[in-house]
Amino acid sequence: MISPSLLELPDLTFLDLSENDFNQSNLPEFIGSLSNLKHLDLSWANLSGPISHQLENLLHLQFLNLKGNDLIIIENLEWLPHLPSIEYLDLTSLYLSAVNDWLEVVSYLSNLTTLSLWGCDLPSQRFSSLSGFNYWKSLSSLESLNLDTNKLVSLPKSIGDICTLRKLYFLFNNPNIQLVELINNWSRCVEDSLENLRLSYNQLTGSLPNFALFPLLKYLDLSKNFLNGIVPKSIGNLYKLECLDLSSNFLQGTMSEPHFSNLSKLWYLDISNNSLALEFNFN
Repeated sequence: MISPSLLELPDLTFLDLSENDFNQSNLPEFIGSLSNLKHLDLSWANLSGPISHQLENLLHLQFLNLKGNDLIIIENLEWLPHLPSIEYLDLTSLYLSAVNDWLEVVSYLSNLTTLSLWGCDLPSQRFSSLSGFNYWKSLSSLESLNLDTNKLVSLPKSIGDICTLRKLYFLFNNPNIQLVELINNWSRCVEDSLENLRLSYNQLTGSLPNFALFPLLKYLDLSKNFLNGIVPKSIGNLYKLECLDLSSNFLQGTMSEPHFSNLSKLWYLDISNNSLALEFNFN
């Protein structure tokens, strides 16, 4: 168990109990009495039971990681807006299938820079069915967003309004949409910030867009989709690109020196399981 003797440390600001085994004991309510906490890491700690609303007393909390405690029960996220200082939030593998207002609640966290909701069983909700308010734009500090392995069927146009977004992970979801339509819907704002884009293991169709619109891209993963057509030479304008994965699609045509000659930082390349031909000079 997590011992209440921690209460004898009222000035505690940093608490990391991650990767211990608390044998499915409940997240203790007294955690909320450690009112000076700024950093709380309980990831992979084999905790269970309901989330304690005492957490909303941690007004100074900047870092919260509950990843990997898949027996923790979260019926709502009403406690989250009470954490105005939160910058890092990781709820990976906690089930949020009943929390239909997760985006609205998260939008109150204006200082949030990292949000991971990987494998949270988020409901298959079209963002267009939400109210007209642009909740994404409220996340004015967000740099990293992970929505991998959920049931989401779309990525909204308004996600492009996050001018600080550098990393977007959206693997293993169910968007049945053309990639060009998805990308072109985003505003120019995110084009000037995005460095890491992972959209693999989805049902994306159609041709590849003009990724030269994202000059800061370092990591691009579009593998395991249903993309077709040629690989545009404009991909060679991504001078900062370090990793490119287009494997397991239906791409065809020829890739030659103009595709790669400017990619001096590229260290990982996977274009396997397509119908591509390669054409290079010996040098």
